[in-house]
Amino acid sequence: MQEELEHYFLESRDLQAQLKRINARLLDLFKTFPASGTPIAQSPSNDRIEVLVQRQQNALRRFERLHAASCDA
Repeated sequence: MQEELEHYFLESRDLQAQLKRINARLLDLFKTFPASGTPIAQSPSNDRIEVLVQRQQNALRRFERLHAASCDA
């Protein structure tokens, strides 16, 4: 039981760190958008943002599954 809880704790900590890195990168990319009315879809950063958002969503889903599994343990 203790080993399983440690596993969940360590994986949770890794996912939280990953989410922090993704959020920081997203904020940096958003800062690069021009103040003009250029649509985001035309921005060269758009593809990178989509990839980062997808990674963030995947990490959040893994975090939710991990949380559910740790509650069942």
